[in-house]
Amino acid sequence: MSSDRHARIKDIFNAALALSGDERVRFLDSQCRDDAELRVEVDSLLDHDQAATFLVSDESTPEADDGVPSGSRFKAGDGFAAGRYRIVALLGRGGMGEVYRADATTLDVTVALKLVLGESGASVSALLNEVRLARAVTHPSICRVYDVGEAEGRHFITMEYIAGENLARLLNQVGRMTPDRVRDLGAKLCEGLAAAHAEGILHRDLKPSNVMIDSDGRVVLTDFGVAATRESAGMTIVGSPAYMAP
Repeated sequence: MSSDRHARIKDIFNAALALSGDERVRFLDSQCRDDAELRVEVDSLLDHDQAATFLVSDESTPEADDGVPSGSRFKAGDGFAAGRYRIVALLGRGGMGEVYRADATTLDVTVALKLVLGESGASVSALLNEVRLARAVTHPSICRVYDVGEAEGRHFITMEYIAGENLARLLNQVGRMTPDRVRDLGAKLCEGLAAAHAEGILHRDLKPSNVMIDSDGRVVLTDFGVAATRESAGMTIVGSPAYMAP
């Protein structure tokens, strides 16, 4: 990565930290435009900053009376995509969007609904990339993707809803794990990665917040937004800096 490119990423990241919500999305859209790799790099830094803030903070996100954090685009009970989905709760926010727990009304199943904030070419490209690559891998340790579409002026995907905690939150709650527990989680995670690698797909953003553990102990790798095939990965540095290999 050139020094000019690195400086530009740093400048956009620092400016975006001072913004939030739609204002941040509009700023990123204007700065990154159709440069998908630039948007991914900045979003990855913002997501890492948000995760780090969560881990060191004892304060939860302010919630409205309906149990959904204030500032969310939807509230519990809202319909989406002509009533195909009913919002239950906000699961998390990232640099490119929000993820909600939702009921798929026609299928009578609970899903995770990822909604893109902003409609730049970069953000939509990252969403479609996530769908294309995640659906290429079938394995119990890879989160299943169900649907992709556009509704109410927003692009979205629906994924398997995993009732559990991500590894970052779990570590924050329980602290250091026993060696046996670490070996068990690591082995299951490696099985999922091996399945992706067998299809020629590199995740490129492996970190605790992208690993879910359900109530039965199943380990699931999520978020293929910056994944790439071996052929397309190139030399671009992508991922969360604190979790990259040296």
